[in-house]
Amino acid sequence: MTVRMLRLAVAHRYARRLAPRRRSRAATPPLLRTAKSFEPTALTAAIAQLPAVEQQVLFLRLHKGRSSADTARALGCDGPTLRHLQGEALRRLHAVLNSPSPPPPTTD
Repeated sequence: MTVRMLRLAVAHRYARRLAPRRRSRAATPPLLRTAKSFEPTALTAAIAQLPAVEQQVLFLRLHKGRSSADTARALGCDGPTLRHLQGEALRRLHAVLNSPSPPPPTTD
């Protein structure tokens, strides 16, 4: 799994969820609005900051399209734990992408 593949999977999965509905700004999930407003390198860097288990959850659920039960078995946890991990991963990703960037280092 590469972080680039995971980044693409996150954006693609949310775009597919919106396909049957009208794509208005109000109907677009905040994470997708956030992901579309950043350069691919920023999203890749944000995904790389997630703990490994949360990266795996997002990869299996969003990129591979595996069910919650299959993903939970693959990771050795139960359903509620998996849902918690997935929610935490998406919240962290959203927080990292929306946090103000640190100022560039000064060279004297």
